[in-house]
Amino acid sequence: MRIELPEQIGSYQIYEEVLPKLAYHYSQRFNQEEISFSLRKVKYIKAEAIPLFMCILNVMKNYHNKPVELELVYNPFLLYFLEHSQFFYYAGLKYNFIKYDHELIGGFSQYIKKEYRDKHLLHVYNPVLDYFNETLQEQERIRAMIFDDMAYYVIRNDFQEIFCDVMSISEQNREEYMVLLAEVIANSRLYSQSNCYAFMQTGKSGTILSVADVGLGFGASLKRKKESGMIKEDERKYFMKLKEELNQEGYGEEYSEYFDIMESLYYSEKKKRINLFYLKDRVIHNKGIVKFHTGSTQVSFSYSYCQNCIKGIGDCTKCLLKAKRHERSEAGVIIRKGKLAGVHIEIQFER
Repeated sequence: MRIELPEQIGSYQIYEEVLPKLAYHYSQRFNQEEISFSLRKVKYIKAEAIPLFMCILNVMKNYHNKPVELELVYNPFLLYFLEHSQFFYYAGLKYNFIKYDHELIGGFSQYIKKEYRDKHLLHVYNPVLDYFNETLQEQERIRAMIFDDMAYYVIRNDFQEIFCDVMSISEQNREEYMVLLAEVIANSRLYSQSNCYAFMQTGKSGTILSVADVGLGFGASLKRKKESGMIKEDERKYFMKLKEELNQEGYGEEYSEYFDIMESLYYSEKKKRINLFYLKDRVIHNKGIVKFHTGSTQVSFSYSYCQNCIKGIGDCTKCLLKAKRHERSEAGVIIRKGKLAGVHIEIQFER
């Protein structure tokens, strides 16, 4: 089965078009036909789609134990972007997720566009596989070591130049955002048990940062934290009671992933340090949008909807369910057609 990828690929097309087709194929119990992808119709791939597509290829490679065929056509602008962003290096050479016609790649220097600058690169970070086998004390030590390495060396090397292009963020706030990005990627490396894929791009329309993995997801990670004693009993009981109240209002099993996201943000809020909750607040302060995605559920916080809010995540959990009925494009809860393992975080800033 060959899936023709759409003319423009963003996170919307991944969740609403590509993933549903894959789900249907794999739901056919006796379907042994292999899947391949075609770029024949594709004209443009948005920055946020690169980590998501890597996640899909990662899952398919693990399932089939062999690379997925990717049909290319001679589209210099698109192929230059994929080559220069290191997509072909990671998806092809390093991880063997895809097989493709190598003769179509190379010699595209005359097709460079401003938004395809040298520093717009895909980055891949490996998981810390034995983290959950350690004692709580050793976990804290490992976490501090990983975070320091990401915050003071890796992130600066990989993303500092791009952050300098974001005019809507002050120099002081750039330092803060690099620390926040280090926190997001460190969390993925520690808790997801999978590769973490990150891509950041600046352009005339703004800046997009996309981070994704195909790991445990918020739900399984919460379960592990509870079992290991990392979460206080009074905090756990508070959110359980809140969830029961909303279940009685009609927000049942369909919203289980939503509650996993909000519960994770609630515990982040209680820690009162640089973490996912703090990230949400800083993005809103800088007039941006932040989206948290797990499974088929997307939760969005935007400046236009949340700018005057001083309430905590407990109140947000109720508020965003109401926002779902009014502000679907910018804030609230969206349950997509497609489902993807792990966690995807997308941040958008004005230029």
